[in-house]
Amino acid sequence: MNRPPIHHTRRDTDTLSNTMRTQHATIVRMDTHIEFPLAGWSNDVPAGVYYPSVEVSTNRFILMKEQPSGELIPKNDPCQQQWANPHRGENLNPHPYQQGSFNQPARENPQPLSKNRLFLKSLQALINHGSDATNLWQISTPRPQVDYLARGYFPLENYHEGLSNVDKSIRAFLEHGDFYRTQRLDYKRSILLYGRPGMGKSRYLNAVSHRMILDLNAIVLRLESVRELEILLEKGLVLLDRILSDRTKVILIEELAGLVQLRSHTDLLNLLDHPLLRNNVLFLMTTNSPETIPMNIVDRPSRVDLIQGVNVDGLSDAFIPAWYRHLLNEEMPPAWNEHRFYDMKLSPACLKELFLEMVLNGWSLDESLANTELRRAKIAAQFAKGVEIGYN
Repeated sequence: MNRPPIHHTRRDTDTLSNTMRTQHATIVRMDTHIEFPLAGWSNDVPAGVYYPSVEVSTNRFILMKEQPSGELIPKNDPCQQQWANPHRGENLNPHPYQQGSFNQPARENPQPLSKNRLFLKSLQALINHGSDATNLWQISTPRPQVDYLARGYFPLENYHEGLSNVDKSIRAFLEHGDFYRTQRLDYKRSILLYGRPGMGKSRYLNAVSHRMILDLNAIVLRLESVRELEILLEKGLVLLDRILSDRTKVILIEELAGLVQLRSHTDLLNLLDHPLLRNNVLFLMTTNSPETIPMNIVDRPSRVDLIQGVNVDGLSDAFIPAWYRHLLNEEMPPAWNEHRFYDMKLSPACLKELFLEMVLNGWSLDESLANTELRRAKIAAQFAKGVEIGYN
C-alpha cells in the first residue's frame, strides 16, 4: 500500500493558540498529525496497531496508527473504547477473541465523535499531559487492516491442532509473567506460523492482536516492509523502550520471507536479538515459504521459540460443517459428508469460495466444485515449479 508522505502545514487554528504556546505543543492540520509530549506518559499511549515511519521534513521517528476511520481518540475519552461498527454482532460464532478473554469484559460500541469535537478533545488531552518533549509522535491515519482484526472471526484454533497448540502457548506465556521475572528471564516469546496460503494464519494473528489490545492494553507494531524494519531499528527502539518499557508489545510480521533480503537479513537478526526487545514482547510471524527463511533465524530458540505448521492436515473432521455454518448461517446438508470434496484437502479459503459460488451463481455443489478444480488446475500450470518457490 502506498503511504502518502507527511508534510507540515501552517497552523490554521487560533482558538487554542495561547494554551499551545504555554504548553509548547504544536498543532498541525488535523488530517496529518499532532506533535505531542510523551515523556513519563507510557501508560497513556493508546493501545492499538501501529507501524513505524518518519516525518518527511524533519526525518523524525513517528508511529502511524491503524484505525478504521482514521480518527485520533484520547485515551480517557468515553468514546475511546471502540468504534461503532454496523457489522459487529454478525458473527454467528461469538468467540473470546472478539469479546475479550484476558481478564477483561468486552467493550461496548459507542457512537463516533464528530471530527471537530474529536480533534479538540484529542488536542486538549495531549496538552494536559505536560510539556516534556520527546521525539515520539502519534499519527492517526486510515488503514483498512484494522476493521477486520476480529470482525466475523471464526475460531479456527478450535478446529486445527496446530493453531490450538499456538493458542495454548500464548496463554501459557501470558500467565507466567511472574515466573519469568522471578527467574530473571527475558519475558519474550516468538512464534512463527508457516503453511500454504489461505489457511487463516494472518487472520488468526490479527485476532490474537485484537484480543491483546482489548485485554492487555497492548501496543502492536506491524512490520510490512524492509523500510519499516530499518526505521524501527535505526530510529525507534530506544525511544519506544523509554516510553513503553512496561507495556505489552506485539511485533507482528506477516510473511517473514519478505524481510529476508540482502541487508534486511542482518536487520531481522538484530530485531529478534535486540536487548531492548527482551521484556513484555511477543513476536507473531507468518510465512508461506519456510524454506526461504535462513537457518540462523529459525534454528535458535529465543529468536523463534515455536515453529508451527498450519496446513489442511491439521483440520478436524468437524471443521467443514462448522465453517459452512459460519459462512452461510445454515446447517450443511448431511449427505455432503460423503461427497468427494470432503477428501480433497481444500483450504478454508478454497472452501469459502466453493460455498459462496454456489450462492452467488445458483450453482449446485458439483458445478461449484468443477469451477474450483478448474481454477486450481490453472494455478498449478502457472506455478509448475511451485516446489522451488515454496508453494508445495
